[in-house]
Amino acid sequence: MVRFVFSILSLVALFVALVLVLSNPEPLALDADVLYDGAVSLPVWGWLFVFVGLGLVWGSVLTWLAGASTRRQLRQSRRALKAAERELETLREPSKNPSKALLVQTKLAARR
Repeated sequence: MVRFVFSILSLVALFVALVLVLSNPEPLALDADVLYDGAVSLPVWGWLFVFVGLGLVWGSVLTWLAGASTRRQLRQSRRALKAAERELETLREPSKNPSKALLVQTKLAARR
């Protein structure tokens, strides 16, 4: 049902954008004297594409920055998991390293 509603809304938005493009064929000038000496002239649909593209890039950058702490926590968790797996492997095979086996037995006895 959600997919159907999204499809209908997308078609309505596409229709509105098409009407906007066809009803405004004349160029629209953007005059930004601070950045550029002169005016840049594009049709309305051109400006629409430019600003939607800038919004996509800006949103992508902000999403990537917002996920930085989650990615950092994931890397730390993976390191901790690998360290725990290495420790588990050494504990499973005490015959290869008798000194560690004695240390583990001592720690286990101290906990009881």
